[in-house]
Amino acid sequence: MRWRRTVYRDTLPWHAIWKLDRDPGAAAFAGVELDPPSRSYDVVAVGDCCVFHIRHRELVNVGPIDDWRKFTSRPDLVKATRGEESHRAALWRYHGTYQQGDLLVLATDALSKYLLRRYERTGEVDIDECDVGSDHFADWVAGARSTGELDNDDTTACVVTL
Repeated sequence: MRWRRTVYRDTLPWHAIWKLDRDPGAAAFAGVELDPPSRSYDVVAVGDCCVFHIRHRELVNVGPIDDWRKFTSRPDLVKATRGEESHRAALWRYHGTYQQGDLLVLATDALSKYLLRRYERTGEVDIDECDVGSDHFADWVAGARSTGELDNDDTTACVVTL
């Protein structure tokens, strides 16, 4: 990966390499590449974040996790350890097509789990109820956490209107 090549450069001091190897970070990842002329997109994701494709509150597709019960405390993550490539086996790739007005929602674990649980109950994915993208999102998060509906974990979303 480009990040590893940049970080683990030949001029990196020994103590920085030691720190990276001793206590490396790890992260989930979701990326989307749009191709507007063909109205298509490609997704690559790993870990406990999700990419939702939503059309009129209906779930077209979601991954890499598609059931709220599958969230664990030990997801596959991209690790910063030099030479670590185990995440590659867990990569989720998807190619889809979209219509004007569809949404792609890239969401971290707590919000993904919440949306999938709500989808199972209601048959809809309603991001408006969460105030995603509004000034009230933090208030919604606090309220949903206080009732136990939302895990006290990462709660971030990026909404792309197609």
